[in-house]
Amino acid sequence: MKTTITLLSIFALFWSNSIFSQITLASTVNNNIQFQVNPGGFFQDELNCMYFGNGQYIIQLNNTILNDSIFIVSNNYTVQDTIIDTTPTSGFSYVFNSVGGPGGNDFYQLSHDKNKIICNGDTLDISYNFYMDFQPPICTFSQIGGNVFIDNNNDCLSNAGDQGISLYVTTVANYSVGTKTTSNYSNFSGAFNETQFKSNTFLSASASIPSIYNFAFGIPSCATPILNFSSLPATNLDFPRTCLGDIDLSVHNYNTQNIRPNIPFSYFPQVSNIGCTAFSGTLQVVLDPLLIYDSVLSVNPADSQIGNTLFWNYSNLTNVNLGAGYWNSFVGGIHLTPDNSVNIGDILTIQLSTDMPGIDVDLSNNSSITYLEVVNSYDPNIKEVFPKGNGPEGYIPDTTEKLTYVIHFQNTGNAPALNISVLDTLPGNIVPNSFRLLSNSHLMNPQWLTNNIVQFNFPNINLVDSTSDEVNSHGYVSFEVELQNNLNPGTEIKNTGYIYFDNNPAIVTNTAISTIEFPSTASLNNNSLNNLDVSVAPNPMKDYTLFKINNSENLNYKLEIIDLTGKIIFSQDNINQSEYLFENSGLNSGVYIYQLSNLSVNMMKTGKLVVQ
Repeated sequence: MKTTITLLSIFALFWSNSIFSQITLASTVNNNIQFQVNPGGFFQDELNCMYFGNGQYIIQLNNTILNDSIFIVSNNYTVQDTIIDTTPTSGFSYVFNSVGGPGGNDFYQLSHDKNKIICNGDTLDISYNFYMDFQPPICTFSQIGGNVFIDNNNDCLSNAGDQGISLYVTTVANYSVGTKTTSNYSNFSGAFNETQFKSNTFLSASASIPSIYNFAFGIPSCATPILNFSSLPATNLDFPRTCLGDIDLSVHNYNTQNIRPNIPFSYFPQVSNIGCTAFSGTLQVVLDPLLIYDSVLSVNPADSQIGNTLFWNYSNLTNVNLGAGYWNSFVGGIHLTPDNSVNIGDILTIQLSTDMPGIDVDLSNNSSITYLEVVNSYDPNIKEVFPKGNGPEGYIPDTTEKLTYVIHFQNTGNAPALNISVLDTLPGNIVPNSFRLLSNSHLMNPQWLTNNIVQFNFPNINLVDSTSDEVNSHGYVSFEVELQNNLNPGTEIKNTGYIYFDNNPAIVTNTAISTIEFPSTASLNNNSLNNLDVSVAPNPMKDYTLFKINNSENLNYKLEIIDLTGKIIFSQDNINQSEYLFENSGLNSGVYIYQLSNLSVNMMKTGKLVVQ
């Protein structure tokens, strides 16, 4: 059948300033084909000093029928895209949207290197490029920086004998179009710098060290906790401190890949100390019995092993530069293989712990349990999030900036899947317009349905079924989003995918959950206590909840309810029974932290309490 094709290339103009556009195009086939190019522009985000372009091209076909194919090919007829007319009516429109731009740059180029569009015997030859130059740049950048150091002679000057400290410095800057908060991590020498500060709309700023370090580092009388400045660059923001002697050991871990039966992966346990006193001790890892440890293939194997327990000896962990270089973390690296008997959905555990010295101000972070969920390539609808976080809630640090999602799919039918689409609704706690496509297994066209719903279209994918070719029956798409700043502890970020194979109903993936972790309540009141076995029900609560102490010997407890700012809003001493009924007498709906402690037996339990 004869088809009329019209290609329109349109770029929506949000904002433009001194745009120069160069267009190169060719279009000659027959009278039924028309080709038009309309260059547009971009918009600027002054708050983040970025340009963004928003464009689309539209292929309009007349007199087509259902399942007609449109091929976009190169000059040598290599197929780049295949579009299927999925409408039952005559005629078809296909829209391809693209959004992107270089952060902070003043030059943008968009090239279209697909040279032919073919449908039912009609051919359209195309070739065009856009060059857009913005003059002048919307933002110029300046620098802030300084030193964080142990001030040995209390003169508030960074002298040759002073040791650097590895601490965060938080800067809050005010601009004419908003406020920017950034955290700068000091390097090994105790110096910090930040170059992404806008100077053209800058008003004022302040820099400070977070209070989590107050237990270890005092402030000399000649220094101030917060430094204020109103001009850029500001490169003399020095933070002299004194060493108070306490430490804070904490354990962490990460692994390199998914946990699959009989597939090796690397696991990295680590212990750190953010205090100023050097500490030497032991890092201990208790492996799940279904994990096989190979010391030969490990990058940093354990110093010793007893059964499923591995031990490393570490020395001189401190946040202070001792002159010969330092690092405040020790990291092991082991090669593990899940036993072939594990199945999809199984949970493997790894227990991680280190010493609990008396000078440690927070013993609650000296041990942890990692839950590893077993996945497998045979599962057709997996959704993963990285970082995975800890426990079923996926607890992640409040300093986490980005989340990466991967949606896996597999054709487990008995015939090839012609077309596949994946629908994803972005979480509500992300930064708008931060979406970034990372990779995909097959040729894919993304499509925005709304400002927070994206559809990944895999047209004419012809994905083979797993019975015929298991290896090639899989596909995936991966993308990245940025989290909003200052999310409250306990905030859950949930994401679920919907996978459509041809005209079949949606396959709903698991819900990937990430939860902003809670602050350690032990550090809120400086108690260093061991774990107490407590159950709380109902939780969430409305009018009341029952605290039950299960491993009690000396019944003389104190209950505290603490809000997320660290303020104690309820306190009850001298609880002398194993069960205590807590009645809600004015707590607002929200998330709180409860703390049960018994100083006489050196025990404590903290946890989350949700009030409805």
